[in-house]
Amino acid sequence: GYYNSLSQVNPLVKNSTDMTAIQYEQQTIISQFNAISNLSALSAAEQAYIQNVAQNLMSECNKDLEELQAVLTPGKLAMSDDERIKRINKVTASIKDKYVFSCSFCTKVRVLAVQRVNDSNSNSTLQKLYGINP
Repeated sequence: GYYNSLSQVNPLVKNSTDMTAIQYEQQTIISQFNAISNLSALSAAEQAYIQNVAQNLMSECNKDLEELQAVLTPGKLAMSDDERIKRINKVTASIKDKYVFSCSFCTKVRVLAVQRVNDSNSNSTLQKLYGINP
């Protein structure tokens, strides 16, 4: 009856979820953190901090994906189509927030690393110009 229908997932609801975008965002988060994981201009403490941020972010992404899977799997949750759509939108927005955060965070880390390399090169050049041996 009615209760059984709530545990089924309407194909229109399931197909409205843009899994390709969600998977792309998660892959991008992973690849961005991989790209900054071994920047030589960063200290060991900074590297550890970045690793911690990445692990926490991935843990939260996995929770989002598990929730999304539960919402989209028939028989897992008894919800109306409207409730499913609201939950899907909430999870999708949560993943998008993590994606936007990771883009910003990783860009700032790269800028910091480049600035340090440039500062180091500038100091080295000045020392050479003025004949200073460090």
